[in-house]
Amino acid sequence: MTVDHSQLDQSTNYMGKDCVVVGNGPPLQHLAPSPSPSEPSTDSTPTAVIPLGTHPMFTRAKAGIFKTRHPANLSFLGTSGLLPALLASTKPKGFKYAAKNPNWLAAMDEEIHALKNNHTWVLVHWPANTNIVGSKWVLWTKYFPDESVERLKVRLVAKGYTQKWPIRQLDVKNVFLNGTLIDQVYMEQPPGLVDTSLFIYYQKSNIIYLLLYVDDIIITDNNYSLLDSFTCKLNSKFATKDLGSLSYFLGLKATPTSDGLFINQLKYARDILSRVQLLDSKPVHTPMVISQPLSTDGSLFSDPTLYKSLVGTLQYLTITRLDIAHAVNSVSQFLHAPIEDHFLAVKCILLYVRGTIHFDLTFCPSSSLGALVAYFDANWAGYPDTRRSTSGYSIYLGDNLVSWRAKKQPTVSCSSCESEYRVLAFTIAELIWLTHLLRDL
Repeated sequence: MTVDHSQLDQSTNYMGKDCVVVGNGPPLQHLAPSPSPSEPSTDSTPTAVIPLGTHPMFTRAKAGIFKTRHPANLSFLGTSGLLPALLASTKPKGFKYAAKNPNWLAAMDEEIHALKNNHTWVLVHWPANTNIVGSKWVLWTKYFPDESVERLKVRLVAKGYTQKWPIRQLDVKNVFLNGTLIDQVYMEQPPGLVDTSLFIYYQKSNIIYLLLYVDDIIITDNNYSLLDSFTCKLNSKFATKDLGSLSYFLGLKATPTSDGLFINQLKYARDILSRVQLLDSKPVHTPMVISQPLSTDGSLFSDPTLYKSLVGTLQYLTITRLDIAHAVNSVSQFLHAPIEDHFLAVKCILLYVRGTIHFDLTFCPSSSLGALVAYFDANWAGYPDTRRSTSGYSIYLGDNLVSWRAKKQPTVSCSSCESEYRVLAFTIAELIWLTHLLRDL
């Protein structure tokens, strides 16, 4: 018996299951799976093959298109340690997700032990008629500049927003004191006059500088033995971990050499470009076109949240990138209602960062302190919509760039001379602050 195979739906993924045929013909009987070529057939009776291609539908199987199946071998992932590594390198969605990895559980235990050692709380019975504040695990992964996992960080925080306190509003008719002071009252300095993140310790000729940001600390001094004893003393009071010499701090990579200290944000810049898929794009040579000032005329950008997010990340990049300070300041003026041209300006900045991604700051040691030298300029009426000017300055201590800024002036200047005087006052205020800071150091 001769069988015509030209109209068969030859799908190699057929597993002997029932098949449903769509068409206008009579119902077909279920076909039994044919024996494989390696198995001899025990039935010598000829089998009639029913044509399946009588319907007009053109399927992927008829065209010879098949999707290869790749079953995941979870047992291999578990035994090889790949699954815990993937879980560790990914930000957990919550406690249930993190509890699958013993590394996260170990980090949680470390946080609990640190809180117990600091006597943060005392376990008591649940008091009656009391509003109980919940708790939450905050988990994130810290990376080295080469994208490898440095450590897993866990913090236990209280849900203060769950407290149900009554809220009432009052107004005081007179804000001045209506009484006589008997005891001395000490008031802290107003914001802008004191830096509560920098702490200085003097002991005869020994000096220690401690810079604190939340739970990240940088310490330096002029006496190595005093630094070791201070670190041990600090560790006895708080659960700290010595990370060695300064290498990576708040997204800034510090590389000490014999010539000085190099600081850059290479990893941070790469993360930004990867996020917007511009890491492999062709770079440009300037961050923005100065001859074409930005305005509010144009169609609104479709995703203002993306615009705000990108501008915010670029603002943090100006910590080490003076060359994009003015461009980032310009696009920051339109966060409330960005248009298409504003987003193109942000993209231009990103492409410029792509071509200058390895730029960094260099701080060279000097035998003498050197003088503070400032450079400033103003872009008179640089914003056509508001006629505001832009102030910009850069200040050097010797050969090292220590301060810079670009900022829109708060009022309209009637002439370019007036805008220059405003930026002059702005720069002198920064010089006075740096003078007081250096005097305190």
